[in-house]
Amino acid sequence: VILLERDSKRVKNVRENVLATLPECQVVPAIDGELLTMSWARRQFTKEALARLGLLKLGCLLSHLAVLNIVVEKGLSHALVLEDDAKVPICFHKNLALVLNELPEDCEHLYLYTHPKYRHHDDTPLLIPGKCHIRQYSYTYCNVAYFVSLEGARKLVRHLSQPYDFCDFMVNDLIKANVLKSYMTRVNLV
Repeated sequence: VILLERDSKRVKNVRENVLATLPECQVVPAIDGELLTMSWARRQFTKEALARLGLLKLGCLLSHLAVLNIVVEKGLSHALVLEDDAKVPICFHKNLALVLNELPEDCEHLYLYTHPKYRHHDDTPLLIPGKCHIRQYSYTYCNVAYFVSLEGARKLVRHLSQPYDFCDFMVNDLIKANVLKSYMTRVNLV
């Protein structure tokens, strides 16, 4: 779970909700955009990327990149990535097991949360035959919770290492380009 340590509400949520339900989670400190300096950022990233992102959104992108790098460096076959504001219900393990039981072999990335603005009231056209808990990908933004394979993490690390837009949009660009094979849960797990 990515944790912005200066935000007491987020710290409380991670301690009292996320870790209470998922004690096995590793807490990874977020890269705090408020602590980044523009002089450092200018040496690392393009002027266009900085103009688009700003330091706060850059911190968010770098935080996801740090977690994905951990997955790659440790050679983890898969990982669950949560942001610190995720609300993890007590039934999370059971619901995740149902979803993972249906996961297609080609899945490299799985959204466990879809932003309400992009939630389909009728997801019938996106259903996968024989699957009850997952569906085809459709556009969303928000990386509050996702499941990623080692190969998916590798692809995301390569892509996010050269930022040009918000992390959420860059992930969607990779999916839309058919580079990252992604699916979605039919209901939000967090």
